[in-house]
Amino acid sequence: MTNTSKHLFIAKLAKTIGKPVSILDTETTGIGAPKTIGIVQFAILTVHPDGKEVPYETLINPEMKIPAEASRVHHIYDNHVANKDPFRAIANSIRKAYQTRIISGFNIETYDTPVIRANMESALGAGSFPECSQLDVRRIYTKGKNGVRGKLSEVAEMFGIEVKNAHNALGDVMMTAGILDAMIEQYGTKYVLNYLTLTPGSTAGNTQNNPKEQQQASVKTAQPVVKKQAKQNTESAILEFLASTDKQLLRSSYQELSDKLGVSQTTLSFAISALIQKGAVDLNRIGDREELQRILCVLPSIYAEEQKLAGLGVQVKLTPLLERVRKTGIDSDFVQLRIALQLMDMGKTLVMDNQQNQVLSRS
Repeated sequence: MTNTSKHLFIAKLAKTIGKPVSILDTETTGIGAPKTIGIVQFAILTVHPDGKEVPYETLINPEMKIPAEASRVHHIYDNHVANKDPFRAIANSIRKAYQTRIISGFNIETYDTPVIRANMESALGAGSFPECSQLDVRRIYTKGKNGVRGKLSEVAEMFGIEVKNAHNALGDVMMTAGILDAMIEQYGTKYVLNYLTLTPGSTAGNTQNNPKEQQQASVKTAQPVVKKQAKQNTESAILEFLASTDKQLLRSSYQELSDKLGVSQTTLSFAISALIQKGAVDLNRIGDREELQRILCVLPSIYAEEQKLAGLGVQVKLTPLLERVRKTGIDSDFVQLRIALQLMDMGKTLVMDNQQNQVLSRS
């Protein structure tokens, strides 16, 4: 079945890289060395550059008993798969997907791909798993989270994605696609593509059986397909803009820079925030100062309430913060909000000096 894209930002990413993005998930017989794990359900959603989406799911006979503890999680039992085809019936199709598309999923680098690799080599022979490009949504999320891994349903809730049909392969695929789409919208295509890695294919007589070893090998040999220059480029462009003009950074400037760099305003906001933190941007160059001061007046209490709702140690999301700021009558955006958050974090207050028409900062 082919549908018009519900994931417009994934389609945009696919168009940028010139190939489809396939989000996949497996349900299996459990944990352990990949060669000992059977696949009982496989699902994949392919988003094409033109926005078309093609979902696919199937039950698989793992040709081994499904442990009771695994069935309690995904509710797939031996009788459900007894008359289904084994993995080798779809192994070539999955191999082609890995060869020709960007493969994405939640925790695929650590779990799903090593299990698929082992099953593919069992079905098609050693050396059959191809070199592939992967985009692990969980790795994007955990970056900068101080080791907090996050479960799929928890991360979905953080991004406002409905938790539905958890531990069903297609259900997990749709949640993961929703998270990835939201990440691209919030952080920008270039930021997300920083996490695209090239994973080497297997060679005859050389297979990875331990998931930890597989992950370590992947990290050692993975090469970023897109250089990690988005943040530096954005910061440099902002500094070049300030050096080329006496004008202030206004909201119209943010849109101009965002379009020029091809990044979202969220990405731009983080770059400006970083420059302020480094002391590289004079606060007097930041425009719309009266509005910024109004945000700073209401932000501490709003932030404290959102932090309480999110839970201790959980990062507060920008979208609900912005929505609540706007409800106070302030027509703000992500960039202004991020600047205000940075100033609040630094303990700064902006004070208007009417005589000099400057913004003074004080702790």
